[in-house]
Amino acid sequence: MKTYICGMEIEVNFIKPLKSIIMKYKYLTIILIAIQVFSFSNLHAQIFTDNVNPVQKVTVTMNNGEEFTGNVVQKTDDVLTLNSVNGELRLSVLQISNIENYSYEGVFLFPSSHQTRYFFGPSAIPLKKETGYYHNVYVLGNFVNYGLSDNFSIGGGLEFISTILGHPIYFLTPKVGFKVDEKVHVGGGVIVAGAVGEGNVFLAYGVSTFGTSESNVSIGFGYGKAGDVPGQALMFSGTKRVSNSMALLTENYIFNDSGTRYYHGIHGFRILSKDNSFDFGFIVSSEFSSEIPALPYVAYSRAF
Repeated sequence: MKTYICGMEIEVNFIKPLKSIIMKYKYLTIILIAIQVFSFSNLHAQIFTDNVNPVQKVTVTMNNGEEFTGNVVQKTDDVLTLNSVNGELRLSVLQISNIENYSYEGVFLFPSSHQTRYFFGPSAIPLKKETGYYHNVYVLGNFVNYGLSDNFSIGGGLEFISTILGHPIYFLTPKVGFKVDEKVHVGGGVIVAGAVGEGNVFLAYGVSTFGTSESNVSIGFGYGKAGDVPGQALMFSGTKRVSNSMALLTENYIFNDSGTRYYHGIHGFRILSKDNSFDFGFIVSSEFSSEIPALPYVAYSRAF
C-alpha cells in the first residue's frame, strides 16, 4: 500500500501485521468470554448450592422450562440430587435457571393459583402481597386483581366492546381477607359495576370460607343498590379439587329485590396448571325461559 509523506511516495506494508493483531485479539476476546461464562456458571452453581439445604423441599426450574419438585438429597457445585415423586433425580446445576423453596403441603403436585375466587365471586381467602391475576371472561371482559398487602387487594376491569364505543362497562372489586384458623377465613369487600354515564350497581358483602384452598365452601351476605333500588344477596359457593389439573366449582346467588326473590348460579369445572386456569360452566337462572335453560360460561386466568 502506498502513502505520501511531505510529498514523497512511500510504500507502507501494514496490512499483514494489522490482520495478525486483529486475529490475535479476536481469539483473546473469545478466550476471555469463555472464561467469564465459565466463571459465571460456577458462581451461578455455587449460589444455588449455597442456598439450598439437605432435606429442604424445593421446586427447580430448568433452562428449558421443565420443573421438578422434591427434597434435596445431595448438593455439589455440579449436581443437585432430588428425591421426587418420580424417584431420585440428578440435575446439572449449569442447566438450572431457578430454585424456589416449596412450602405447599397438599396432596397434589402444585397448589391452586386461583383460590381467592370461584367462577367470578370471591372466597374469603386473600391474595398474598405482590401477587395477582389477570382474568378474562368471554374474551371481552378483562379484569386484574393485585395484592397490596397479605390482607388487602384491589381489582377492576373493563368490557372491551363498550370501551371501544366510548361507554365502557367497568368493574371495581376491592377486598380484604383474614385467616382466623387453619381452615377458616373471613373477609369482605365491595363490587361496583356500571357503565360510564349510565349509573352503576353497588354491592357490599361479607364472606366466610371453610376448608382448604383445594376444597372449601363459602357463605356470604351482601347489601347493595341498583340505581335507587335496594336489594340483598345471599351467596353459597364451593370448590373440590379432584386431580392435579381439575377442580369442580359451583357458585350460587339468591337475590331479594323489593320483596321479589330470584336465583342465579354457575356450575362447572376448572382446568388447572401452576399459573393458568380455564373455567367452563353453565349459567342457570330463575329468570331464564324453558327454551333457553342455561348459557355457557368460559373464562381464562393467569396468576402472576
